Amino acid sequence: MNFAAIIHETKSALSYAYDKDTLHIRLKTAKGEVDKVELLAVDPFNWIPRNDGTPVYDFDKKSIQHIFMEKEQVTKDYDCWFAEVSEIVWKRTKYCFIVENENEKYMIGSHDRIPYTDDESSIYNLFNYFNYPYINEEDIYTAPDWVSDTIWYQIFPERFCNGSPNDGRDLLPWGSDEMDGADKKFGGNLQGIIDKLDYIESAGFNGIYLTPIFESPSSHKYDTTDYFKIDPGIW
Repeated sequence: MNFAAIIHETKSALSYAYDKDTLHIRLKTAKGEVDKVELLAVDPFNWIPRNDGTPVYDFDKKSIQHIFMEKEQVTKDYDCWFAEVSEIVWKRTKYCFIVENENEKYMIGSHDRIPYTDDESSIYNLFNYFNYPYINEEDIYTAPDWVSDTIWYQIFPERFCNGSPNDGRDLLPWGSDEMDGADKKFGGNLQGIIDKLDYIESAGFNGIYLTPIFESPSSHKYDTTDYFKIDPGIW
């Protein structure tokens, strides 16, 4: 089994809170190599009393959810698997993957990948489980309804259109070959975008996505210095 092709990262596009009670979990494996993936998910603090007159608590193994993952996508190099973990009452979850094909079966955890056995000390070793510590409702993204009908036009403002070409800024000639370097400025600005709104709409777009426009010494502005101030060169 090609372990280098098995990809998962918690709290990422492969593991995120879908809503306040639900996680969406994804795993990538080498294309055509894995026949089945099972997700084991559990509240790691679900310990129950033995009820035998002692004060001893044991981990509730019966509370582990066994969820078979769906192969939802196939790319040139990968099979992409998906599962939904729902009804997470306590908002916290640990999980691992059981991957298998005709000849091999492995438990894939956050620290180790081990051949699958029925040994409970291996299967229920939560130290080797991936951890989604807590679902914070503040972190859950809910897209507004209008987004589903939006066709986006992404704009790098400094390279799009100069709407005030004679305002005295020290700029390179528009269309110059000197395109390389974050300090090269051609003068694209918000006024240039406003001037092109009819053009953008006529091309079939009804939403604009801007790369950073906040104060920054560079043309691309991904090195923002003040998130509360639009860069004077863009404004």
